[in-house]
Amino acid sequence: MSARRLLEAHPVFAQVSLDCVTEMAAAGVVRNFRAGEFLARESEPAEHYWVLLKGAVRAFCTSATGQQVTVQLFAAPATWAENQLLHEQRLSESCVVVDRATVLQVPKREFLRIIWKYPALMLNVLRDASGRLLLANRRERSLALGDVSERLADLLMSYVRLFGVPTDGGTMIRIALSQNDLASDLGVALKSVSRAFKHLLTGGIVEKRGTRFVVKRPEALLAMASQVGLDWVSGRRLA
Repeated sequence: MSARRLLEAHPVFAQVSLDCVTEMAAAGVVRNFRAGEFLARESEPAEHYWVLLKGAVRAFCTSATGQQVTVQLFAAPATWAENQLLHEQRLSESCVVVDRATVLQVPKREFLRIIWKYPALMLNVLRDASGRLLLANRRERSLALGDVSERLADLLMSYVRLFGVPTDGGTMIRIALSQNDLASDLGVALKSVSRAFKHLLTGGIVEKRGTRFVVKRPEALLAMASQVGLDWVSGRRLA
């Protein structure tokens, strides 16, 4: 499917003119990435607007000691980097592919030209960016006031929404995850996640099958969560 057809179905391009969609598709370059490949790295110059057409991407920050803390899990359709482009900032996080990805990479100059030319697109870009900002504000509150069990439940629900598939006895998160991965996502010590996980395992809420987690009682996991996850898909309506 062509980039233009994919953009036509993307929420950020909803109710914009066909001319706008055509210009954006022509201005960008479609690229395909495998799982584990980097799209961009923290502190690099922001040179592109990223439009995720297929797949999923993890955005994370890295500490001076090398610890990675997940900032956002993007699943198609999604977009990012408009804030850095508009404010001429370097990239504030790295982006790595979780589950293959097809993206449209639009150069900064073309992105700025097109959003100034088409106000409907500018409004959609603002709506998408502000939605992510509102979620980030909620996560800051959760980080300050919520405990590890609540944040872990939020994180697992994010993975269920993005990668959950039906399986015997529940919903399987189809990408391989470990407690180490989850601790890194949350930016907390492994022992803290292990303690929180013990309750999920003994309560029959979650179980491990090989390298995959299965959520057996999603209603119980949701009841533990603050419903402030890390996942973002463009067009999402905030509760």
